[in-house]
Amino acid sequence: MKQLSLIFTLLTALIVATNTHAHTGLESSVPSNNTMLMESLEEIELHFASEVNLIKLELVDRANGESVSLGFKPTTAAASDFSQPLPALKIGTYQVNWAAMGADGHKMEGDFSFMMHVESDAGAMMHPDSDQMHGAEASQGESSHSGH
Repeated sequence: MKQLSLIFTLLTALIVATNTHAHTGLESSVPSNNTMLMESLEEIELHFASEVNLIKLELVDRANGESVSLGFKPTTAAASDFSQPLPALKIGTYQVNWAAMGADGHKMEGDFSFMMHVESDAGAMMHPDSDQMHGAEASQGESSHSGH
């Protein structure tokens, strides 16, 4: 009976470890979750634990619930770092909603919020490779996995 219990425990640990390793999540973002910005923001940056295809990036003005037009297009190449130029933002609270597809085919989604305490300047110009960037810095956002 002890051997059966040990085998069950080992198999359970292996399955949990495999599932944890198979999925990736948002490691950090700029701005980070619940940041209060005192200067303008030119882009949103997302850094994932491993390469993913970013399939959704939405910015919502929480004052009126309306989406802010970003011109986002889902990525065709997998990467772990992404950036999206922003238009000028007014003072207020914003929520970023994202969804990504991992290499294992699982969809992950999450969100984070930030507050603008100053009117931002005109947004950054769109760059041909604006869906990718390197060197993201920030603290962890919130994420969830679906499709299990």
